[in-house]
Amino acid sequence: MTALIFIVGMVAATSVIGGGLFSPGPLSAQGSDRPPLKDFTSHVDFEGRCEWCHAPWTGVTADLCEDCHTNVAEERASGRGVHGILQSTHDCRLCHVEHNGREGDPSAAAMASFPHEQTGYGLVKHQTWPDGSGFACRDCHDARAPGYSFALPRCESCHREVDAAFVDEHAAKYSADCMACHRELEPFDHHVFPLQGGHAGVRCADCHADADFAAIGATCHACHDDPEIHAGMFGTDCSACHVVEGWIPARLTHHTFPLDHGGEGEIPCLTCHTETYATYICTNCHAHDEGEIREKHIEEGIADFADCVECHAEGGHAEGGSHGEGEEDEGD
Repeated sequence: MTALIFIVGMVAATSVIGGGLFSPGPLSAQGSDRPPLKDFTSHVDFEGRCEWCHAPWTGVTADLCEDCHTNVAEERASGRGVHGILQSTHDCRLCHVEHNGREGDPSAAAMASFPHEQTGYGLVKHQTWPDGSGFACRDCHDARAPGYSFALPRCESCHREVDAAFVDEHAAKYSADCMACHRELEPFDHHVFPLQGGHAGVRCADCHADADFAAIGATCHACHDDPEIHAGMFGTDCSACHVVEGWIPARLTHHTFPLDHGGEGEIPCLTCHTETYATYICTNCHAHDEGEIREKHIEEGIADFADCVECHAEGGHAEGGSHGEGEEDEGD
């Protein structure tokens, strides 16, 4: 009986004073400086009509909010504006908190924790002015503009106050369209070619001469000429042997001759390839007498002995080759 009396009392109270009986706190009275929505200047104008914002068993939903905030519905539907760009805008309470009293402002609360990185532009380097004062949204955005859009000329006007000479030089060299390059999170996302390893400290002008950003491709040979030592024999697929950390060391993908020739570990390329990788010499280490070598090879019926590796593929003295079986040399 007690429970029944309580339930009847609650229903009666609700029918008289509305849902305010269950309210966690007063609604905001802020918003008089903005145009009315459906003749309401703030949420307090319909305090007690909980069903206008809260759905049974569900709570606050975007559909109910958008009954008044039609501009938000348009942004979400079109994918433009603040609510068209940000994630999770279907749950208004994630950013706009209510029931914080008459002085509470759901819009101001949202701006205080605004996830600016979701717009594609981070504020890592836009926290404070040179004098130490903090940035405000209105420093870059016009609150009266549709979708709280960004005004591009403000980049130049603000940075000019800090260093006018730099702005003049930068705009003349790269154009005044700041957002063409400076859109991503800091540091600049060089998505065409990752600036990693040996390219991490490269300046823009090292590759983009005269500020021409369209003339450079994403391949290695767009910037790097084929070294003379390659002698044009490896093609332009630099990544087959080299990595962005540096040209040296390089991966040798096809090298049949043992690189530990001599038994003292891997020898440097220039030991044998003194001019180009297409040619090699052995006599810079093996000081053979040319006449003696000629005589020994002629005795074996080998007239063409200029290509040592053709017979001595492993670098030894007693190896066979296409010209016949070689006899073991007695010396170097």
